[in-house]
Amino acid sequence: MIIECPPDVFRELEKGCGSLVMLKDEGCTFLYEAIGEASFIGDGSDRVCVEISSKEKRLFLIYDELEGWALGHMNEVLVIKSMDELDF
Repeated sequence: MIIECPPDVFRELEKGCGSLVMLKDEGCTFLYEAIGEASFIGDGSDRVCVEISSKEKRLFLIYDELEGWALGHMNEVLVIKSMDELDF
């Protein structure tokens, strides 16, 4: 499933593409909402991925340490343009 991302949030994520991105306010809220649509990736991993789009562009959000996200301790997400960029 592809999640539609608010344009302002997408621009911030796109700027940090290829690295860990930390967002505040509306962006952080979006990250927490998007994780609800995530799919597990890798073998035996708690790493999950969400594909997002805005204005015909797409990015992938990679969440690690799900427990930290669930408890509200995490707020960084890896942003990549292609799943081929991941090293399992």
